[in-house]
Amino acid sequence: MPIKHKEVEGLIISVEKYGENLQKISLCTSEDPSLLCFKRNSKQLNKNYSLDLFDSVQLILDQPKSNSPYFVVDQKVTLHRQNIATSYQTFEYACKFNLFLMKNSHYIQEKPQLFDLAKKTLDSFNLSKKPTVTYIKAIYSIIHKEGLPIKESWLKNQPCSQKNPLEMLLKTPVDEVIIDENTLMSLSNSLSQWIKYDTDFIY
Repeated sequence: MPIKHKEVEGLIISVEKYGENLQKISLCTSEDPSLLCFKRNSKQLNKNYSLDLFDSVQLILDQPKSNSPYFVVDQKVTLHRQNIATSYQTFEYACKFNLFLMKNSHYIQEKPQLFDLAKKTLDSFNLSKKPTVTYIKAIYSIIHKEGLPIKESWLKNQPCSQKNPLEMLLKTPVDEVIIDENTLMSLSNSLSQWIKYDTDFIY
C-alpha cells in the first residue's frame, strides 16, 4: 500500500518526548480537535525546525501503513505564541484549555467552529493580560455551541454578586473586562464544578 500523505493546518496543543528519538504531538485542526502525530528528533539546531506548544503550523504528514500513526515529514511554523510562557497564570490557563480540547474532542460536533475558536483563544492568551477572562469565555462558548443548557443551568443560578459580572464578561471584549481577580477565580471554579457534575465533558 502506498504511503498516505496528508497536509494539515493546526495548533499544537500538546508536545512531549516519546522514546529516544520521537516527539508525540497533538494538533487541533478543522477536522480533528486532537490529531495525533509523531516527529523524529533532528540534530539540527534550527529554531525553524522545532515545534513548540501553542504554535500555529502547516504540516505534511505521512502514514506508512493503514491505521498506523502519522509522522511529520515537512513543517512550517506560521505563528509562534511565545508570550504565553512569560506568565505562569497565562501558561496554566492555556494548558488547561488545551487539555480540555484533548479530553473532549470526541464529544464536540462543530469541529471547524472549534478550530476557529481555539485559534482566537490562544491568540488572546498570547496578547491579553487577562487569562482567567479568556478561559471562562472560551469554555462557556464551546459548551454553549454544543447545545448544553449552560446559560439556563449555570449562569442563571449564580448569586447576584457573580451573575452580573459574569453577564458583563460574556458580552465584553477580553481587554475591556474589569472584574476583580477573586470574583474571576470564583466564577472559574464554579464553572469547573458545573462541567464536572452536570455534563458529560471530561474535566
